[in-house]
Amino acid sequence: MRGIPLFCRSLLLVAATAALSWAQTALKYLEDGVKNCPENDLGRLYLAEALHDAGKTEQAREQLEAIFHHAPAPDPRFAPEYPYIRSRAEELSKELE
Repeated sequence: MRGIPLFCRSLLLVAATAALSWAQTALKYLEDGVKNCPENDLGRLYLAEALHDAGKTEQAREQLEAIFHHAPAPDPRFAPEYPYIRSRAEELSKELE
């Protein structure tokens, strides 16, 4: 960071801190969503992706396992999006290996 003015370094630090705070808040909202509507596998998929991004691999795997145990869709309301959910969950599962 040599040569970067102190003000710019401060702005970078504030932006990085805000991004981290935002990510933690997003994880909390996704976790709450899954807790309140556990049959919504799209919410589980988004939570698994966010957990993976946060380096929480084991927790991401748990969410993917819950998706894989629903056949073919846990709730008819979510049936149209289930093929996408299933294929993306399989891709993410391979990334976690």
